[in-house]
Amino acid sequence: VEYLVQGWLKWAKPDGSIAYGASISGQIVVT
Repeated sequence: VEYLVQGWLKWAKPDGSIAYGASISGQIVVT
């Protein structure tokens, strides 16, 4: 679960907006 959280946090854009990547999250979950 920690890996998922870190992955999502890393996707946060420097502009201040958080980008959610379903594809990336899916791959992480599968692997």
